[in-house]
Amino acid sequence: MIDTEHPKKSTCNCPHAEGKKIICKHKIALFFTAFPKEADGYIAEIEEYEREEEEREQERYDRIVKYVMSLSKEELRTELINALIEAEERDLYYY
Repeated sequence: MIDTEHPKKSTCNCPHAEGKKIICKHKIALFFTAFPKEADGYIAEIEEYEREEEEREQERYDRIVKYVMSLSKEELRTELINALIEAEERDLYYY
């Protein structure tokens, strides 16, 4: 049962949601079946977010490449050594 005004009051008898105030995949499927335009809007939002995320990743990559290309051979060696030390120290904290 989907309560469109108060989604957390919706119910489902699946093991994941029964007796809990969580929104399971069954509630989502029922909601989007009843309101397909909402599903289309949600898909459009996700696609936009993914496109923007790809752009941010490309910009980040381009900045890193530009920075690395601006370094001298000695500066590059120093940065690499520091990055390896930092990575090793981070890994030590996980053990």
